[in-house]
Amino acid sequence: MTVSSAEEPSSGDSGNARKTPNDLLCDEWRAYKAEAEEAFKANVTRSNDRVKEFAFAGIALLWVFRAIGRDGRPVLALDLQLAGALFCGGLALDLLQYMFGTAILSRVLDSISSEEKIDSLAGRAWPGAPRAAPPVLDQGGAEYFFWGKMICVLLGDAILLGHLFIAF
Repeated sequence: MTVSSAEEPSSGDSGNARKTPNDLLCDEWRAYKAEAEEAFKANVTRSNDRVKEFAFAGIALLWVFRAIGRDGRPVLALDLQLAGALFCGGLALDLLQYMFGTAILSRVLDSISSEEKIDSLAGRAWPGAPRAAPPVLDQGGAEYFFWGKMICVLLGDAILLGHLFIAF
């Protein structure tokens, strides 16, 4: 970040002084922490909503396409059983994605909190003296669960659409 000469602070204005490279690194670390906190909050709050949505959609799917057998028990065609299994698999992967992401981000935030405490005890604002820019915020492989659930749900949708196409 550079400051143009038009933005140069006046000699009496110490509140708008040009930032040093260390100040810029500190700003990057604070932004990193804010991003980690935001991602953590999103994982925690979204997991509950997504699990409910998938569960109700799966229940509705099975309810709509069920048939009643001679013995009075519900019966689903084999392809709908497979679609239901894929939807349940997608639901499980969705839950795992958010649980895994939450666990990883919890560790990141714990580490940052420890560093904050150390800097606070030393009388410094966090981050005290960073040597480099913060690392890329690692989601710890949660994207694999994301893509897995997408594949499961898309395959389930394809099977369901195939069933509808053949049935009607």
